[in-house]
Amino acid sequence: MVRPDLFPLTLQLSVNRIRNASRGTLTAEAQIVHRGRTTLVVEVSVFDGQRRLIAKLVATQLAPAAPPATAPAGRPGR
Repeated sequence: MVRPDLFPLTLQLSVNRIRNASRGTLTAEAQIVHRGRTTLVVEVSVFDGQRRLIAKLVATQLAPAAPPATAPAGRPGR
């Protein structure tokens, strides 16, 4: 089962479509350009089969919470 608390919540999303793509395979390449304590900024470029830019996306996301830490075995209370 997928835990929703492990996925970022999108706070802002901007998409610029550069050209149409009516057929073929599209490839998306994402890069985190900022990783703060509470937010992420991600840029995504979408290309067609000839590596022409189809769309550019920028998203600001609320970073998912880190999973709770567990005490090492044999060391309760630490």
